[in-house]
Amino acid sequence: MSDVVATRFPKETIDELDAVARARRRTRAEIVREAVALYLARWADYAIALDRLHAPCASSALLPATCGSSTRPRGAPCAQRSTTGSPPTPGAESD
Repeated sequence: MSDVVATRFPKETIDELDAVARARRRTRAEIVREAVALYLARWADYAIALDRLHAPCASSALLPATCGSSTRPRGAPCAQRSTTGSPPTPGAESD
């Protein structure tokens, strides 16, 4: 079963949507569903990139365990990074 989502678009957007739908011989709904699917895929890639940028050694629910530990649970901090988000202090124990 699927849910219905209703939204308003400016006339110009509808005109462009209709032109694409005609050119591709698809319905408006098909074009909108495809556009949302593409956006969500791009967002997932973006979220993974941000996660890796801000916490290259920590893993999240979107990423497999890293840092050479295949037994570390997802989301658990690795020994190379503190849980506070700051780099570990040399000689200090991890949080």
